[in-house]
Amino acid sequence: MFRRVWCSIVGLCVLLPAAVRAGNDDELLVGNQAAMLGGAVIATVNDASSTWYNPAGLGLVDRDQFDLSATAYTLRSYSAPKLLSTPSGAYVDGSVTEFVVAPAQIAYVRRLSPGTSLGFGYFVPKASNYVLRQNLTDTDGDPASQWQIAAAGAETQHIGAVALGTTLRPELRLGVSLIGGYATSTGSASVFGAVSPDGETRGASAVTSIATASRFSVQLAAGVQWQLTEAWTLGATLRTPEVQLHSSENNNFNISVTSLVDLSAPRFGAMASEAKESVGFELVKAGRGALSISYRYSYGWITAEADLQPGLHRPRIAVDRDPTWNARLGWYHTVSPALSFGLGVFTDRANAATEYGLLEGSGDFYGGTAGLELSNEHLLAPNERASTLMFKSVFALRYAHCSGQFGRVVGDPDGIAREPFLTERGTIEIHELGLYVGGGLRF
Repeated sequence: MFRRVWCSIVGLCVLLPAAVRAGNDDELLVGNQAAMLGGAVIATVNDASSTWYNPAGLGLVDRDQFDLSATAYTLRSYSAPKLLSTPSGAYVDGSVTEFVVAPAQIAYVRRLSPGTSLGFGYFVPKASNYVLRQNLTDTDGDPASQWQIAAAGAETQHIGAVALGTTLRPELRLGVSLIGGYATSTGSASVFGAVSPDGETRGASAVTSIATASRFSVQLAAGVQWQLTEAWTLGATLRTPEVQLHSSENNNFNISVTSLVDLSAPRFGAMASEAKESVGFELVKAGRGALSISYRYSYGWITAEADLQPGLHRPRIAVDRDPTWNARLGWYHTVSPALSFGLGVFTDRANAATEYGLLEGSGDFYGGTAGLELSNEHLLAPNERASTLMFKSVFALRYAHCSGQFGRVVGDPDGIAREPFLTERGTIEIHELGLYVGGGLRF
């Protein structure tokens, strides 16, 4: 009996926002230029975020740099119609509002020689933190019933990278990077259902769960920027498959079931359990390739790019990724030596193979960015290493929208002691609004 009850609701530990975002790899735009241009920077990037986007851009660095995104604020709104319902037609819509604050980038570039630089970077491309609570009382059903879902979770992905970029010829730059990742997630869930024939509670099922997980991974990347003419530049990057060095999961849960609906066959029971799993070397992503073309004019440039991510299916470690592609378009324009602005549009398509499950689903994000870059240059003494000290400040807005599929929950009063939570196809809509505040120092 407990196996059937647990299998019917274990999906609730894969919580609402994290499940939908699990297949999207570009959740937060890191780097000052990327935040303004919708991430379309592979052919043009020449600041410290080259360490992440295209290490070949380090070959353009003409002085030491330090870039910092003071904060990336992101507000997300999730809505799922009829998230929790019963066979009688009673339902309640689901909604979650999430506010995330993350330091998206801390990066430093050291110029080793003219045309060759070494970069170090710390990036946070993913972050979430949310709470979900929904209650439903169905007095018109036969029997009457009460249902509740409560969940909370947090997830963060940390990236550390070191890269080397060099200029082989005036029109050709190459770069390589080593990228290490550390991802953590915590979640708790509580689900409850009770039936009350004739106004008297005769059955109830309850499950609570607390889960934690962490993963270390590594991959290599290489990039090129090739200036075809004075106006046109081609950029390309290739990332190797991502190898998991170690992962661990720990899940504690308990289940209790009581049913006196059929007095001739009463059901009682309770169970507490702990599940731990550690996994060593495994392939978790199949790699990624991107191609970009940029047109430069007197006061700025326009860049278009596309990338492809192959699929990967490893059921043993719950990796189920379909092939997917994404596209980005960015425009950077200089108004004056002290002021520039950028605009961008982008896609962040899901590569999760599963369309929907119990409180999990997938969807494609489409959005745009707009930002300002303020520059302030100060003269230094003649004997200093650089002639000037330049400060840059970037303020950018990002909006993204997703309309996807989602597995909504149906509470079944007749299955209170067997399979109380069923799944039906539903929809989910997500709105994201982010504010990026970053700064840079050239010395």
